[in-house]
Amino acid sequence: MAESYAAQDLSGSQTVNRGLAAAVEEQLKTHRVDGILYHVLKGQIEFDFELPRIEELAETHGIPVFRLETDYQPQDVEQLRIRAEAFAELLRQNLMEGAHTAS
Repeated sequence: MAESYAAQDLSGSQTVNRGLAAAVEEQLKTHRVDGILYHVLKGQIEFDFELPRIEELAETHGIPVFRLETDYQPQDVEQLRIRAEAFAELLRQNLMEGAHTAS
């Protein structure tokens, strides 16, 4: 039973989370993805370990990644808003560039 569960490899605390990477890759292949917002709750570093693999996958598809780390404190709001707006602007620019190259 343990081997069966471990083979699924879905836990964020595992050193190599093949399940997460495979799920992201499947989404990138089957959906139009303009960008990835990768949310990490402060103190949950296990999920931060996966970010380099997600960034590698995204890079092969030419997709930007925005790492958002927060602990949901009110003082975070303004900085997060500014960073999210900058990422949204990057996505808009990429979309417009793609429309120009498609013409």
